[in-house]
Amino acid sequence: MKKINYCNCDPQSNYECGGMMAPHCDYIQTANCAEIALCAGRHDIPQAVDGCIFDEIEDVTDVLHLEVIATRKLRALGVKFIDLYVTGLTPALIATLNAAHTAKIVVMLYHYDCKTGEYFHQPVRM
Repeated sequence: MKKINYCNCDPQSNYECGGMMAPHCDYIQTANCAEIALCAGRHDIPQAVDGCIFDEIEDVTDVLHLEVIATRKLRALGVKFIDLYVTGLTPALIATLNAAHTAKIVVMLYHYDCKTGEYFHQPVRM
């Protein structure tokens, strides 16, 4: 897991607070951030050093079960922040976002850009 700095007064909008606000903020804290893929085996994601949320999905329509799996995985990680590398399976993504919202975990999504071969980020605001 990587360490990040964040502003404890508003962790949602100040993810990776360590730039220009850091010298002026008395609430900067450090926390672990899991770098994790949504699903195993769909794409090679070397950045996802902390594994994946779903090892396999038996029934993509059982969204309640997907949310239970995501909740258990996020609880086991024990973090306030995740960098989630998205693999395109929408029901699994929504289940994970619901679980993160319930657990008050801040999520930064990473999407693959086939033009550049790189991932770009998208903050999730809840």
